[in-house]
Amino acid sequence: MNATTPAAEFSGSQTCVECHQQQYSDWQGSHHDMSMGRTTADIVLANFTDQQFDYQGEVSRFFMRVSEYWVNIKGPDGKFNDYKISYTFGYEPLQQYMVEFENGAIQLLPFAWDSRSKDEGGQRWFYLYPEMDPYDEFFWTNKGQNWNYMCADCHSTNVKKTIT
Repeated sequence: MNATTPAAEFSGSQTCVECHQQQYSDWQGSHHDMSMGRTTADIVLANFTDQQFDYQGEVSRFFMRVSEYWVNIKGPDGKFNDYKISYTFGYEPLQQYMVEFENGAIQLLPFAWDSRSKDEGGQRWFYLYPEMDPYDEFFWTNKGQNWNYMCADCHSTNVKKTIT
């Protein structure tokens, strides 16, 4: 694209159905269709029934508040805090979870759920990254794990970055 070429308008997936019915049908419910979504019972695969995960003596907890998904994890202040999980990322074999902060920043947790069967070694939480302190760029609340900054451009369509 050059300066004289107008930008394409976002049309959304419904626009494709008329001419590409089979492809649209194949896409619906696929891993690509479910690659990122709001946390709802039909997309969250992890066990949030008061699960605890001990990583090097630090215990994080995954739990529910009514129909919302939450994690108690060490925050940037070095203390454990409760954070509401807003989004899922991925589906099978791994699913990550993201927290949305008031300023619009969406941060990836350092844990993932292995959605494979127990026989395959799955159905468990695990830690994705080596030990990091809150000042490391890739600590979960810093820029290296910020979806808006690191992931959005390539992993979404029609994204509008609005961090305040």
